Amino acid sequence: MGPEAEEKTQPREALKKLREARKPAIAATTARMKEQKKAMEAIKGELQKGEGTVPEIAAATGLDTWARDQAAPADQEITVIRQLISRIKGDLAELPDAERAQIGQAVTAVRKHRAVSLGMPAVRPSAPVEAIA
Repeated sequence: MGPEAEEKTQPREALKKLREARKPAIAATTARMKEQKKAMEAIKGELQKGEGTVPEIAAATGLDTWARDQAAPADQEITVIRQLISRIKGDLAELPDAERAQIGQAVTAVRKHRAVSLGMPAVRPSAPVEAIA
């Protein structure tokens, strides 16, 4: 085989190796896409029957268990958060009144900032248009 023939087969061989190496990832992606398509078809079918809330449609299509599992935190996570809240409340109770007041002011400032920055963007009123005479 000459140098020209080798130049032509090198990219083919590299592509062949790449496809073989990525075969499991491609198969997993294809399976996931099929599942998503099946779920979308089920949702569309329910929507064609009439209106419904998200939980109603999820229950009718059998997708509710998946959604609930993905959306709900694990019991262990809830327990850890509750323990953290209890510990913080206990630590706050032990502080002198002056320090508790400072923390209260800081929390109020943060909450005000969040309320302002998380709201909908404000639209400035347009300037009044003078009548053209």
